[in-house]
Amino acid sequence: MVRRDKAGPLNWTVSMSMYSYQQFGFGNYGLASAMSYTIFAVIAVVTFLQFRLMRDKI
Repeated sequence: MVRRDKAGPLNWTVSMSMYSYQQFGFGNYGLASAMSYTIFAVIAVVTFLQFRLMRDKI
C-alpha cells in the first residue's frame, strides 16, 4: 500500500509545488501565493535562458 499523505521523514521530499498546494488547503493563502509566484518566476527565467541558448542551434 502506498501512502500519499506523507513524503519521507518530516515531509523532506515534498516538492515546492505540492507544498504550495498544501498551504492553500491549510488556509495560508499569503505563503502559498508567494511560493506560486516564485515558482512561476523560476520557470520563466529557465525558459528564457533555454530559448537564448538554443537560438543558435536551431
